[in-house]
Amino acid sequence: MITRRGRVVSAVAAIIGIALISAIAWVFVHPTIRAVLDNGEVTYANDSQAWIFGNDGWFGAITLVGGFLLSGAFLATTRWRNLPVVAIALGTVAMTVYALMTWLFGMSLDDLIHHGVSPFPPEHLAAGDSAVDRLQLRAYGVMGVPVITWTVMVTFDAIFSNRKSSG
Repeated sequence: MITRRGRVVSAVAAIIGIALISAIAWVFVHPTIRAVLDNGEVTYANDSQAWIFGNDGWFGAITLVGGFLLSGAFLATTRWRNLPVVAIALGTVAMTVYALMTWLFGMSLDDLIHHGVSPFPPEHLAAGDSAVDRLQLRAYGVMGVPVITWTVMVTFDAIFSNRKSSG
């Protein structure tokens, strides 16, 4: 039987592991914007504004999956109904920590890949040079996706487990 300390260590390890995997996925799938200085004017290689939402959208999609996995693991391995308020609060904190760690790991990995050099604003480029915008979030509200996922999972678990026990 797993001890309480073992459960806590397992939960922390799961959060860190899934956050690291999510950050790696985010680094490799996020869209990039490339700026080129040509004849004294900065032009963007992909002129669409979709890239503004791309980093946030991919972060939201990836943390949705990670939040689903963490929520499922937590619901499957705990008896959260014994202390529902405490468990729901701890799950909310865990999902918030997961989102923050994914964000920080992703930014750190992007810094490692680009050697900590930020080429933007593109006005600082030399003529003919190009630069790729760095990984970042612009809509910080997307960090709430795992918490929303957790809330939905707990709600569905409570609804469907009550139907089973009352039927």
